[in-house]
Amino acid sequence: MSLIHTAELNHVAPFEYLVALQRHADAVAANPADWMPWNYQATLTPQQAGPAPPD
Repeated sequence: MSLIHTAELNHVAPFEYLVALQRHADAVAANPADWMPWNYQATLTPQQAGPAPPD
């Protein structure tokens, strides 16, 4: 419940936040500080961008 409430306090949709944590479980385990409700979207954005196009 504390994760859900913390997400709400940071104006993050709790369900979407928890789904992102599950989808990126290895990255969360490697660097949990990057996946707090107040900064996980900044961490998620580069991962969603995908690989860079070939030169």
